[in-house]
Amino acid sequence: MRVAVTGATGFVGSHTVVHLLAHGHQPRLLVRDLRKAERVLGGLGVDVGSVELVVGDMGDPEAVAELH
Repeated sequence: MRVAVTGATGFVGSHTVVHLLAHGHQPRLLVRDLRKAERVLGGLGVDVGSVELVVGDMGDPEAVAELH
């Protein structure tokens, strides 16, 4: 199942991504900073190439629309 995640570079969000991947889901992440996403998620063993990344924030209607 595809799952949209905001806050994926934070503590709760990043661990949620790990859990989703472990259970066969396809996370699509809204992130503000690609390098931070790579650092945080990579530090938890996530191959950033295995998730879809959308750059933006919740205040950006176009990024939120792309997240869907």
